[in-house]
Amino acid sequence: MEGWIKIHRKIQKWEWYQDSQTVHLFIHLLLTANHEPGRWQGVGIKEGQLITGLHKLSEATNISIKAIRLRLGRLTVSGEITVETTNRFSVITLCNYADYQVNDTAEGKQRANEGQTKGNKQEGKEVKEVKKKLTPKRKLEEVKKQYREWYNESTNPVYRKFLEWLFNEGETIEVLLLMDGQLDYDKFKKARQKAGGGSNTEAVFQNTIQRMANWDGIAKKKSFYLTLTTWLGKDSNK
Repeated sequence: MEGWIKIHRKIQKWEWYQDSQTVHLFIHLLLTANHEPGRWQGVGIKEGQLITGLHKLSEATNISIKAIRLRLGRLTVSGEITVETTNRFSVITLCNYADYQVNDTAEGKQRANEGQTKGNKQEGKEVKEVKKKLTPKRKLEEVKKQYREWYNESTNPVYRKFLEWLFNEGETIEVLLLMDGQLDYDKFKKARQKAGGGSNTEAVFQNTIQRMANWDGIAKKKSFYLTLTTWLGKDSNK
């Protein structure tokens, strides 16, 4: 595969820059995405898209499938990519693909030079705009802080035990903690009822959450609570 991509120095200020696996995966996606429209087995592929899968990405980057899934979730939440999953493959779209492409024409070089002279002002503007938004890293910190507060406030031993389990899961369910609809005590009670209320309720509840975190399509869901109750409802009807 021929051609170039360009990466601005401001990537050093990117929230995932110190996560080497996320950086590695993102650069791999930039390098392997289609640089022009095409087709694959009857499926149209736009510029900035690629058709792939977890195993293929894992083999290409030497990153575990579990870590690939987590990093795709991070890149999705922070707006770098979107992921559409079928039963055969995933279509990944790089949201700002054009920003990483080199234009070798005279016009392109002129624009690049103009961009250099305006770079500092523009970069300062972008930093201010980013500060207005709650980044995924910051959101994760806020969610964990909220769960700690709920833990300290709760007198319910079942809920406190669940939160202890949630904390211990760490990175494995991080993609769920970046979603809306986190489980306060009321939501926890309602979701737990969906798990059946039997002697194995805790195991069912935890197993469902783990399955959700490992599901390829989780990045497209917005609410932790609604997704969890939907899954528990489907499981109880089997």
